[in-house]
Amino acid sequence: MAKSKGSNLLFIREEFKRRGKELEDSFIATLTPEEAGHYKSSLAFDWVPVTVLASMWEKAAKLFYPGDTKSSLRKLGAESMRCHLKGIYKVAMHFTGIPFVMEKSASVWGTYHDTGTAKCEKRDNKKEFAFVVSNYPDLPGALKETVAGSTEAIVESGGGKSSRVVYNQRPDGTHEWIASWE
Repeated sequence: MAKSKGSNLLFIREEFKRRGKELEDSFIATLTPEEAGHYKSSLAFDWVPVTVLASMWEKAAKLFYPGDTKSSLRKLGAESMRCHLKGIYKVAMHFTGIPFVMEKSASVWGTYHDTGTAKCEKRDNKKEFAFVVSNYPDLPGALKETVAGSTEAIVESGGGKSSRVVYNQRPDGTHEWIASWE
């Protein structure tokens, strides 16, 4: 069973605290006992089953951004990444370039996920790249969408305008998020 670091839960917890106890209580009421246990006690360095995390992302996204589930998950992924790109990272984004940051994101994939291998593929168009994850056959749909949102946030934080991220699964099962911007 694939697992991801509990740090992915910290943003959700903080966002509920910011939005109020009533909304958080309604979220907790939708959780299974396993999900509630992870939500309440997981620390940033704990490993959480990805299926549990994906379910919590879907439930939180519906409450934070009502509407289409895919767009809600993308918004959640983008807001989570913007939260992670504060401080020195925000300043560094303006000096390093979008492809460099995506390469670094790919290089730390294994720190946050125990399944899959990530890389960044540059394209001939300098304002396009693909974030690619292989060896992850059961990647949940919620993760596909939150990674798309995170990628959009990285592009925008790096100064890219009108960012577009398209998810595609290759015939060999490899996942790719093709990002482009103006």
